[in-house]
Amino acid sequence: MSLHILDGVEYKKLNNKYGKISELLLFAEEDYEKIVENEEFNDTKDNDAIIFVGHGSEDISDKSYEKLQKKYEKAGKNNIFIGTIEGKIQISDILEKLQNTDYKKILIKPFLIVAGKHAKKDIMSDNENSWKTIFEKNGYIVETELVGMGEYQFIQEMFMKKLEKIL
Repeated sequence: MSLHILDGVEYKKLNNKYGKISELLLFAEEDYEKIVENEEFNDTKDNDAIIFVGHGSEDISDKSYEKLQKKYEKAGKNNIFIGTIEGKIQISDILEKLQNTDYKKILIKPFLIVAGKHAKKDIMSDNENSWKTIFEKNGYIVETELVGMGEYQFIQEMFMKKLEKIL
């Protein structure tokens, strides 16, 4: 069973080594829709906007983040932004988008299955290069939520359905 979000380098290694493994979290159109439509996952918690930060990849699969962003926009959820630590959509891109809004209070959440090292260090720490610190330096009031996607029941259910398909 794979717990990967998108078809990146690591997923491809597993698939090549073991053959058929379960689908990615973001595989079918309905997967994107489930993410976009889930109210608990997309709750701003009295903030103006949410910024989800994923790992990102140099692989073509990084376009999945752009696709998800477009799905949010199509659903009218223009206060939700997707960025990546190591992918194409960088923090500078999100800052540029925010400059065209009146948003002052933002909630930063990891778009990662587990809120581990990347979430703690690169996204939410007080070090000068973290997403939290950079947004604060740009005048935003920042709240962070150290909860991995794997902690949400609807994500667990999505993965279980993908596992059932290969059993």
